[in-house]
Amino acid sequence: MRKVQIVLLVGSLLGFIADCTFYIHPDPFPKIPIQEQKYPYEVGIFIDTKQIDQVYSQSGYCLVGAAHTWKVQIGEGLERASQRSFRSLFAQVKKISSLEEGKGNSINFVFVPSIRSFEISQSISTGFFLKAIIYNRSGDVIYEKEVRGETRGGGPFFIACMCGVFGGESAFSDSVNSAFEDAFEKLCQDIMKTVDFNKIT
Repeated sequence: MRKVQIVLLVGSLLGFIADCTFYIHPDPFPKIPIQEQKYPYEVGIFIDTKQIDQVYSQSGYCLVGAAHTWKVQIGEGLERASQRSFRSLFAQVKKISSLEEGKGNSINFVFVPSIRSFEISQSISTGFFLKAIIYNRSGDVIYEKEVRGETRGGGPFFIACMCGVFGGESAFSDSVNSAFEDAFEKLCQDIMKTVDFNKIT
């Protein structure tokens, strides 16, 4: 029994001292209110390459081992949250490679999201600003808004406190996913209140 305790203690110490890099791949599922009837339109989602490639890299988190580096693939979360959110609102959603691709074809609107000031605090709480622009098929801006996305609740913090580095990936994933869900839920609620897509097409 004593040997097992020693092994666990040594393992814990090594987990905090060792210099490792962990990659977090966000997989958020925003809870968008279900519509009685989706908007019968096609939306193109355009995300700039710089946004897709955006990675948050930070070390020095004492709760999960200060020597470790945590890399969050921000672009992956942005793309997944955008697709899932707009599929709840519109009949068809597709990824497009440029704004020009959204003109003069079957696409009715183009959604362009971007993220700035992404950060994760020492308490494993994520925060960032999500900016959204929506264009009509002529290329005119019909909606522009920036919302703040933040981790909801203290779950990630408690996971980190209880499990240390062994719960680090779970804590960071939960924190980042929660912030993405918060931002996109706020955004979609505002879009539904602000924009009457049936009058624009």
